Amino acid sequence: MKQLLTRLSSQWKQLSVWGVLGAAAVFFLSYKLFSLTNNAYSIGEVTASQQAQSWHNLYNDPVNIPYNTLVWLGATLGHHSFALNRVVAALFALGAVGLFFYIVRSWMSTRVAFLSTILFICANGFLHTARLGTAAVLQFGILFFFALPIIIHNVSPGWRRRAVYGASAIFATLLYIPGMLWQLLLTLAMRRKRFMRIWQALTLLQKTLLSLALMAVMAPLVWAGVRNWHVFTELLGLPSVMPSLEQVFDNAQTLVSTLVFHSGFSPEYVTHGGALLTIAELLLLTLGVYAQVKPPRHKTNYYLIGATIIATILILVSGSTFLPTLVPLLYLYIAGGIYYFLNEWLTVFPRNQFAKAIGVTVVVLVVVLVSFYHIRSYFVAWPNSKQTKIVYTERQ
Repeated sequence: MKQLLTRLSSQWKQLSVWGVLGAAAVFFLSYKLFSLTNNAYSIGEVTASQQAQSWHNLYNDPVNIPYNTLVWLGATLGHHSFALNRVVAALFALGAVGLFFYIVRSWMSTRVAFLSTILFICANGFLHTARLGTAAVLQFGILFFFALPIIIHNVSPGWRRRAVYGASAIFATLLYIPGMLWQLLLTLAMRRKRFMRIWQALTLLQKTLLSLALMAVMAPLVWAGVRNWHVFTELLGLPSVMPSLEQVFDNAQTLVSTLVFHSGFSPEYVTHGGALLTIAELLLLTLGVYAQVKPPRHKTNYYLIGATIIATILILVSGSTFLPTLVPLLYLYIAGGIYYFLNEWLTVFPRNQFAKAIGVTVVVLVVVLVSFYHIRSYFVAWPNSKQTKIVYTERQ
């Protein structure tokens, strides 16, 4: 009886954490979703809405089909407003919040996962993409490459094969998102031995059914690419015209400036004139990177570093379009920085309860202040910026 009560108590705490984070995410994703830009939309949002109005458009260009399909379904039901695009983006972003919390909790602890997820929800880099009515929110799908191996590892043996089938379908669907092919190749390279063991454990019938299912999921993509090779270029995350070396260096300077000082990217993705990260976040990011590269290193450390390198290269080549890919990776590092700081602090003061309280209080205070800064940056500074008003001019 005592064990049962303990288990229920533990589950109640987990459900409470999920509930608080879910409520916070829903609030910040829905608050003034349309009126913050004075009911005006960007050209990118209008184009995304028009692309998803017809099934014929999706057939000819299936890129970003997970997002476009939901918008198309809404349009089929009679909702042709540009606002629908923002609602769909917010739904995908809500899923990204859940994945982020699950990953950090599995890697570190519930406490660190809660604090870092609050930071992630309030980050202006997250809010810009999550509340933008385009398929850019699908770039948060990079979190699946971290979450799915954890899920497959944690499920009971009886459910493992079903988890593998589901993960395979999700991986195939992620190929419809620009730039994700590189991340998938990195995943296959880093976890090739584990994937081979899983594949060899399947029967011939299971291998055949899985192969046919994957072919069916990828068929529209291949067919569209055969008819129009520009589809493959877009999926690789490459621009129609490759940039000059000078343009690549210019993008590199803009990226560094955006991270630490002054954004030069489109106000669709970050507040113009502001930085993507605060000084406190940069310090935590530095700690997180140090924790990743110092021995002993796990394959996950190498994968996170590799995924960051790929995302950075895509930004240098294609510009701010892939900035949303980098945002969740940066906050995974920041979560690692929080965990490293607390772990080192508690190692120095293992029995001093007062010192422990000070360490935890400092982290909580930093999270609160940084979150407040980002909320003010997005909800106050961004909509009143001249650059934002120039971009958001389309009305319906």
